[in-house]
Amino acid sequence: MSGNPQLEMSLENVNALVEKALWLVNYSLNANRVNAVRHLDPDLPKVWLDHGKMEQVFINLFANAIHAMPNGGTLFVSTQARRNGSTFDPTAENDRPSQVLIEVQDTGTGIAPEHLSRLFTPFFTTKEKGLGTGLGLSVTKSIIELHGGHIELNNTPEGGAKVTVTLEASKERIYEKSTHPVYR
Repeated sequence: MSGNPQLEMSLENVNALVEKALWLVNYSLNANRVNAVRHLDPDLPKVWLDHGKMEQVFINLFANAIHAMPNGGTLFVSTQARRNGSTFDPTAENDRPSQVLIEVQDTGTGIAPEHLSRLFTPFFTTKEKGLGTGLGLSVTKSIIELHGGHIELNNTPEGGAKVTVTLEASKERIYEKSTHPVYR
């Protein structure tokens, strides 16, 4: 919560960042018998982001999903380019994506409905005492909002939970501090 709110922005490949974060949690995936399934959009545009802070976001989301599958399961990670809420068509002329969506879904136990509204509240945790501070999701949300993005977390009808992170796609221009939400 008291981390540095300054962002060290660079134009980044989100797929590469997701892959690195999966590599960093690989031991936990194997130890907990969780299979990671990737569906990463090869036409994903780059995004202006702070590499270290967004890596922290993905590691936290993956770790939470792994913890939700104590008997093993599957972690699905997907990325997708979107244009104004619809799917981006890379073959269409002049069709430029405006958003990058990252979805993290698990086949775990899901979240009790009474807890859904409190998940991003600092110090709230659904984990046993000593297994978490309740700061992971609140810090994750803060980092995503610092990037001008949005995060949603819901249960899935088939069981488990799904997190959707939405970030703005690059406009293929030089980053200007004065246009970023952190510097306004």
